[in-house]
Amino acid sequence: MLKIIANQEADCGFFLKEAFDDLSAPIRRQLRPVMTSQISLVHHVLLVGPRCADLRESLQTLVLGMAEPGSDGRATLQALGLSGWDRQDQEDTEFMIDLMDTLMV
Repeated sequence: MLKIIANQEADCGFFLKEAFDDLSAPIRRQLRPVMTSQISLVHHVLLVGPRCADLRESLQTLVLGMAEPGSDGRATLQALGLSGWDRQDQEDTEFMIDLMDTLMV
């Protein structure tokens, strides 16, 4: 992710806080954290916007399968310190949005 951001191939990315903290000072100075958290209620959420709505089910199947034995995504999850993704319903999403709004105030 860091290389992609440094090469300006992406505008943003997310890191585990520990991974960000372990970056060298010159690299950290080039990045601007938007938000950090250590609240156990806050989870990484992958959202699909209206333009990609037709891809939602395919993406959901793909990310939910990353933790399966033999999956190419398993190493990515391990590198991120994640054990896998959970399916999230509309109510869970609304709760996370409300929580983020509350924390940003």
